[in-house]
Amino acid sequence: MQKKTIIILISVLVVVLILVALVLVFTKNTNNNTNQKSNVGAQTVEPEVELTSETKNGKTTIYVSASIEGDNTISSIVLPDGEIVEAAKAEYEVNKAGDYEFRITASNGASVVKTITIEDLDKATAENPYIPEGFTQVSGTEVETGFIIEDESGNQYVWVPVESGILTRNTDGDSRYEESDSTATGLYNSVAKYYGFYIARYEASQASYGETETVASRADVMPWSNITYTDAYKVSRNVSEVYGYTGVRTALVDSYAWDSALEWMNKSEKNYSSNTSYGNYSGTILKTGETETDEVNSICDMAGNLREWTTEIYYPETVSDEENLVSENVTENTDENNVTNEISNSTSTYRVIRGGSANINKVAGSHIGQLENLSDSYWGFRIILYKD
Repeated sequence: MQKKTIIILISVLVVVLILVALVLVFTKNTNNNTNQKSNVGAQTVEPEVELTSETKNGKTTIYVSASIEGDNTISSIVLPDGEIVEAAKAEYEVNKAGDYEFRITASNGASVVKTITIEDLDKATAENPYIPEGFTQVSGTEVETGFIIEDESGNQYVWVPVESGILTRNTDGDSRYEESDSTATGLYNSVAKYYGFYIARYEASQASYGETETVASRADVMPWSNITYTDAYKVSRNVSEVYGYTGVRTALVDSYAWDSALEWMNKSEKNYSSNTSYGNYSGTILKTGETETDEVNSICDMAGNLREWTTEIYYPETVSDEENLVSENVTENTDENNVTNEISNSTSTYRVIRGGSANINKVAGSHIGQLENLSDSYWGFRIILYKD
């Protein structure tokens, strides 16, 4: 009997212990749930942040956009350089790759830190022109309408974007024309890597840098005429050395540069290259950039004013072709017999002159071959600039 009682007591005790344990577990879970609910209710809503970047016209900009739920507002954005912007949006311009940190704070006191990584800042595209050392972008200029750079001497060049990286040449496949100059090859290879090149904004004019006579690309000066192809070629190549340009070369315009520039300009001004409504054909040579109708995408005077030498070679096929060249050469200041004799007796190469002039109504896309050792008061030239 005593043994049976003990067993019963032990059983009761075990049941009590189990019940106590269950009560404790239930109570703990209830408290935890209560605490969790309490903590959720006490959480502070944090700002939501979007960071994006865009590279355009040689500049990379980070855009910050912040927002927050409820009645709260964004109080401030701290930029990577420590500047505080009291707004929900901000912009930050960068000039090198790396990580950029932004702290955003809301009116409820909550703040978050967000980081964006900028990579391939120097990646070449047609819409991201390189700016050579010693040059600056002319304020307000854009790729779509003419991205202009200027050196310390005031010479200006315009970026010609080539999205495909392949230059255009309209006489390609025509046996009368050849483009074999090393500078043309250099330009072609450069554009394949950098998707564009710079062309002088203005026709070449005479200038001096220090004690050296050289070429300028400046507005409101008389262009350099009465120059042979040979001399124009030489001074054009020397421009980069005279001015001390770094990492870029200069050269006389070639057929690739001329045709690619016209192709781009035609997108902005329909039929520019095949229309005589643009250039100066008045009979009087004007200062560079003076003809308002002949400025497209910030490039001036390619339709008229002076015809311009290029490096392209021309091969006359018949006697009548040479006779046409004689008539093209004759101006009010030229003796026809002398021109005829020069062409008949010369072993020099014919080079292509492009565009029209003040005394010849020709379109920007026109071609005519002339002996490279001849000059004329209505012939000039233009230079290009491209990265090595």
